[in-house]
Amino acid sequence: TQHLQDRFGLTPMQGRVAGLTAQGLTNKEIATRLSVSSATIHTHLAAAFQKTGIPTRAGLVALAFGARFGIDFSS
Repeated sequence: TQHLQDRFGLTPMQGRVAGLTAQGLTNKEIATRLSVSSATIHTHLAAAFQKTGIPTRAGLVALAFGARFGIDFSS
């Protein structure tokens, strides 16, 4: 997620949420893991969608996996 943070200006928490989303966790599961509310996760995901220009959860997952392997899906 560091690549996403650097490239799109995600905060560390937004990067963590994006990474956990890419692992297939639900908002509730991410909230439990990070000891925050589901609403907080929703807020971080909304910000990540806005900053990356990716409008869907599936798109964010693809972007995160692509970043891991040096593939840029956002162009």
